[in-house]
Amino acid sequence: MIADLFDTQHTTLYLEIEPSNRCNARCSICPTTRRTPPTNMDMRTFCRIIESYVAYRPTMPLNRLVDDPAWPVLFLAGGGEPLINPQMEDMVGLAARSGFQTILVTNAALLTKDRIKALEDAGLAEVYVSFIGIKPDEYRRSMGIDYDKTYANVMQLRESKIPFRLTYTAASTLESTDAQITAFWQARKIEIAGPNPVWNRGGHLEQSRSKGRPAEPVRPPRFDIPCWCLRLKYWDSISANGDYVMCCCDYFGPSQPLGNLAQDSLATVHGNYARRLEQPHDICRACLRPDAFVSVGRAVHDFLRRHGFHL
Repeated sequence: MIADLFDTQHTTLYLEIEPSNRCNARCSICPTTRRTPPTNMDMRTFCRIIESYVAYRPTMPLNRLVDDPAWPVLFLAGGGEPLINPQMEDMVGLAARSGFQTILVTNAALLTKDRIKALEDAGLAEVYVSFIGIKPDEYRRSMGIDYDKTYANVMQLRESKIPFRLTYTAASTLESTDAQITAFWQARKIEIAGPNPVWNRGGHLEQSRSKGRPAEPVRPPRFDIPCWCLRLKYWDSISANGDYVMCCCDYFGPSQPLGNLAQDSLATVHGNYARRLEQPHDICRACLRPDAFVSVGRAVHDFLRRHGFHL
């Protein structure tokens, strides 16, 4: 396993699909730039993508090893708010029926009681809710959406059968301490993960250092190491128009897609994959990510960080 991490052979452990590049929030720690024009992924494109990865799963060594097509895990996320897409429930249903563990990443402002029930019935496996702040004023400064409405939605989600957790970023707009945030949600029996450091998203988030709390020193990628970014090695990122993009940072600005899964085969775009590690994009050179974004096991994670990998 460790030897495999030191080559550039790609395998898709995580698939991120962007249902919409539009967003209803204005988070202080998120780039204001997004790819244009504003787009919701259509169901035909989504179906083609799912079909491509259903065919890909039996070829994965990890799936063959355990005789279980468990990988890749599907994240419905991207650079926008997924629930803006009115076909979200249909997408979740198709993915779940196709055997994908499907996780929704959302700000929950549109996660009404009816939509929670529909997503539960569709087979959604888990929800990650981005929720920065526990006071209305700091929440509005941090996310730009209504606190009371979103808080009520989170409480409705708590009553459902869908597992979920809240995540937050260490934004400079926060007044509450980490201890206060943890205690607030624990009192409501809700799992909270954070704080996550502010990510400059490949340089697309301007003045990123000033938008977060003081954090551990950040390091640029180690381009002298063959596999200098595990996200590129283990993640596939698909934008709302079907483009297979370099990585999730490409959701926020001009990109160099490796193909389009609405028309190209997955084999074709995976065939272009080596460009991602052999010819680093400008956003890779600008990227400052101080923490690990891909979990490949705690022991391996710690080993790689000790040796200066950009995870």
